[in-house]
Amino acid sequence: MFLAECYAPGLTTDRFNRDSNAIRQAAAAMTAAGRFVQCQYSVHVPSDDLALYIIDTTSATHIQQLGDNAAVTFDRILACLTALNPDDPTHTENAVLNT
Repeated sequence: MFLAECYAPGLTTDRFNRDSNAIRQAAAAMTAAGRFVQCQYSVHVPSDDLALYIIDTTSATHIQQLGDNAAVTFDRILACLTALNPDDPTHTENAVLNT
């Protein structure tokens, strides 16, 4: 699991939505070509002109290629840990770590 950060001065909701859709489409194409990549979450932080993407894949190199394919520049790519809400009945694990 990785966190990809995109700092984009003046980032609008429309641009964030377009970028998020482009990332999801590029991830689907990469997966269809044999490299598993899935964007789990997209988060827009308007006060910081920031977009954050939680992406499931096996390599940070895949994230960079994903950005290139989607025409989105990631400023940082970090391996991350996600904690699931134990009160959510759809989740069966308390935490997941993929690096």
